[in-house]
Amino acid sequence: MTLSPSVKAGCRGSVRACLCFCLWQFLFTEGAEDTTPSSQMLRAVNLVLDCTYVSESAGHGGMFPGGFTREKALLVLRNVSVPEHESLDSITDFQPQPVENEAMIFEATVTDVEIPESEALLHADCNGQEVSCEISQYFRHKEGKAGSGEEENTACFISSIHISGNSFSVTVVMKTIPYQNDSVGKDRWHPRLKVPLSPRGTITMTVAFAVFTHTPSIRTQLGNTVKLDCGLKLSAADVVSVEWWRQHKGSGRSIYMYQPGTANRETTGPWMDIQNLQDSGDASLFIEGLGVKDEGTYICLVSTTHYNAQQIIQVLVIEPPKVKLYSTPSHEGSSRSLLTCEINNYYPLDVHVKWGQKVPENEGKLIEISESYSTSHRENHDGTFTVSSIVSVTVPSPEERGTTYTCSVSHVSLQVPITASLHLASAADVESFIGLAGVSLATVIFIVFCCFLSSKRRDEGRSQCREQTAADTDTATPHVTTPQHKKKQH
Repeated sequence: MTLSPSVKAGCRGSVRACLCFCLWQFLFTEGAEDTTPSSQMLRAVNLVLDCTYVSESAGHGGMFPGGFTREKALLVLRNVSVPEHESLDSITDFQPQPVENEAMIFEATVTDVEIPESEALLHADCNGQEVSCEISQYFRHKEGKAGSGEEENTACFISSIHISGNSFSVTVVMKTIPYQNDSVGKDRWHPRLKVPLSPRGTITMTVAFAVFTHTPSIRTQLGNTVKLDCGLKLSAADVVSVEWWRQHKGSGRSIYMYQPGTANRETTGPWMDIQNLQDSGDASLFIEGLGVKDEGTYICLVSTTHYNAQQIIQVLVIEPPKVKLYSTPSHEGSSRSLLTCEINNYYPLDVHVKWGQKVPENEGKLIEISESYSTSHRENHDGTFTVSSIVSVTVPSPEERGTTYTCSVSHVSLQVPITASLHLASAADVESFIGLAGVSLATVIFIVFCCFLSSKRRDEGRSQCREQTAADTDTATPHVTTPQHKKKQH
């Protein structure tokens, strides 16, 4: 956040406040017990931002649009609330130096509509962040023009403010102080913007509406539940609607809409917490079980009685790859082997594979292997991709025993590459292993056969024993004669 030379003297206090706040932030977070905004006293300060005024320029002959022109401008946000601290005592009110009518200095007073994350804007320089700001003229939609005469005698401007690092973005709608055309002298009108100027040569306004997000860009993995942050600050106007759009690869569609009393959504898919919207102006969208199909540009469009504004949020799916390295013989009896680096389930598409070889004789230094080829990318059912990179290498000789091959995979989802290693056995090792495996297999077969014969003999012995026992039992059993009853004589 820098200051224009013409107003640097008047804003010196703001610069000092930022420098003091850097030290205060460290001390305050170390010793304070409760640093929540609700527990702090607030102080009104002025925020001064270097901006760019963007306007549409006329094309050939002045009949058709010819693109956009960009000019330097200054935005002064007055009466912005930040936590109270003694370092703020050195701040002085913004006092612009006399300027020409062509200069663009916008003074917007914060009254009913607060500026979110004002403290982050104040500390941006201290935190090594840049603040970008654009201002352009805003034309109200037809419903808004049908308002009171006071609304008709105001001009509106819109400012988009971004803090670098994808941490915060806010769109602010500002309206000029109501005026009467015949009450302003010709010398007090801005010659190009056609709006009245204050005695100091500035364009005085009030903040009427703000839409903001803390997630201008989101990078997330598959299956996560994602919150697309979108909030709003408004004064007396009621929310007319909140609509979420998704755009991807040139096509777009509405995925969620809220209007007072109704909420339309698909049976499954993104959703909003309507109670949070009504209570605190939280218009965030939730996406559960995020998939590749959900990637794209999301637009949070908020409309009120007089104004509408939006925030754009980029949702990027990143899924890190799974890497597996294995070898297969080139063909039977060949002295070469194929090494395959299989890279699975990654997104987005591009990956970079780097092959290397470590030979003990070379003190373990990595030698890059440049000759390799890859299969075509295969798309999986979940939208991720799979590819294989293959190199053909000579099977190491006994003298090259200990050679290690590496496959290093780089992807946008990885902070450092994933490296898989494989120790490739020499031909002698393979023959020795095959011989040992053959002897071991023969030994196992012999042991199994012996166990089988032993088991069979035990079973035969038990069968003969049972037969002998049965025969001995029949021989030892005595013959029992049933007694005959004598016939009774009469």
